[in-house]
Amino acid sequence: MEQPLVSVVVPVYNVEAYLNRCVESVVEQTYRNLEIILVDDGSPDRCPEMCEEWAKRDRRIKVIHKKNAGLGMARNSGMEIAKGTYIFFFDSDDWVDLSIVEKCVEVAEKHGSDVVAYGRWDVQENGEEKVYPIAAGNLLYRGKRVRDDFLPKLFTYELGIGVSAWGKMYRIRTIRNAGLEFLSERELISEDAYFMLELLSTSDTVSVIPEPLYFYYKRDTSLSRIFRPDRQEKNDSFLKKCLQFIQRAELPGSVSNHLTVRYHFYTIAAMKQTMASGLGDKEKKAALLDILQSHTLRTTLKWDVLKLESPAMAVFFLLLKLRCYGICCLMLKLKMKKHNSGEVQ
Repeated sequence: MEQPLVSVVVPVYNVEAYLNRCVESVVEQTYRNLEIILVDDGSPDRCPEMCEEWAKRDRRIKVIHKKNAGLGMARNSGMEIAKGTYIFFFDSDDWVDLSIVEKCVEVAEKHGSDVVAYGRWDVQENGEEKVYPIAAGNLLYRGKRVRDDFLPKLFTYELGIGVSAWGKMYRIRTIRNAGLEFLSERELISEDAYFMLELLSTSDTVSVIPEPLYFYYKRDTSLSRIFRPDRQEKNDSFLKKCLQFIQRAELPGSVSNHLTVRYHFYTIAAMKQTMASGLGDKEKKAALLDILQSHTLRTTLKWDVLKLESPAMAVFFLLLKLRCYGICCLMLKLKMKKHNSGEVQ
């Protein structure tokens, strides 16, 4: 029996030092019937030339050169021309196990899967590797269980699986039948999370491979020093857009509850970004208060979601609910100190 064609889309932008490692891990797959689409998103370095060089070396590789528009739009460009039965979206500074395609296709063909998820390794710049274990008790979700069990737990990593697009293989027909595409990360704080929300609301079968097959390269573990004053506004917009979709799709309440936990995670990230910024103490305090007093955030603190948080986050948001802002800021400072010192969290 002929193997189904598998499309691999790799958005490429400013990754000259990492691109060869990524592409090599794809072209050397044990599964050979591949269509590899490198999407040069207007990269300012040597990546455009490197993509063309790879295309000359392997006839399975196609190259798209386009004006820079961000990760989500680059994925859409690749997906638009993809001809495979299945599709992956790999990030160009990461790399994959040489058997990832073979194992995912085998599982998808066996179960008729719309989505196949798998585990990952986190790799630091110093070469240190840490496996992110799969905690899923079940490796196959069908029908209602996709929406009731698998989908909500993606937002809180309870299964050891997150919302990142690169962490899964997809049946292209499922995506196209639902008319889905990625939104721009420049418009939505997490285009991957929203894509998963849309896709899994229409998926019938999801399979899980408990092995770590993806190597996620953490290029810079330090907090961004670029202060974005609209970060919390985007967080709030993300939550509202997702909740509106959940209502339209008539998804269970567990999805909105778990998604709110993720919104809280993004809110903490906005606070850390503010604290790490180069703002003066007065401006930093004012910016933090704007976040802490967000009407959307205050509203979520009235919902029964703290039991879904980790113990530390539950305490943090309980204190936030009680308006103990000073203690909350102290907790964030301690967390950032541990992060910067390299201690295991």
